[in-house]
Amino acid sequence: MRFILPLTVLAVLVSVLFATTVHALNEGYAFSGGYASHITPLATGLSLGFDYQAVIGKIATFNTVFQRSAEGSNSCSQCPKTSVDFFGAQIRFWTSTDFYFGPMAGIFSTTSSFGNSSGTVSGLGYGLVMGWEGEGRFFFSFQWEAANLSGDNTNEVEGIRFHFGYRFGADGDITNTPQPS
Repeated sequence: MRFILPLTVLAVLVSVLFATTVHALNEGYAFSGGYASHITPLATGLSLGFDYQAVIGKIATFNTVFQRSAEGSNSCSQCPKTSVDFFGAQIRFWTSTDFYFGPMAGIFSTTSSFGNSSGTVSGLGYGLVMGWEGEGRFFFSFQWEAANLSGDNTNEVEGIRFHFGYRFGADGDITNTPQPS
């Protein structure tokens, strides 16, 4: 967890150095789905996501994100079913090869259910996101996330998500280059 700031700084530097010819950044809504695996709680399963991406500069976008996973443990029939939700923001720094890197932060919530009982805890968390989004609006992303939901290290969340998706946008791409008049 201590390496998040150095990795973010490195991602920004790489993006700035190689972002001389970034393609037209896509703006709009996206739906995605994929795989989630959390070390704490120990569970794996499906993850669905929705986001809105806004262009905030030549090489950066701001994304508001909601993701929900439905997870369980294959090796433990007595373990609870778990969902891990994330609602927050990502800042993505783009390279000239359509790859992006950046930090993320927001509210995490886990709900565990076992039989007729369930419990939910929520708290602030952070992570790193990286991925690729082409001019055709298809994308894949990988994110690492961590949160301390109780403040006393008894309810921690740490895991990864892989998502594949498609971005729906306005008419045409949003570009950061002057258009001929």
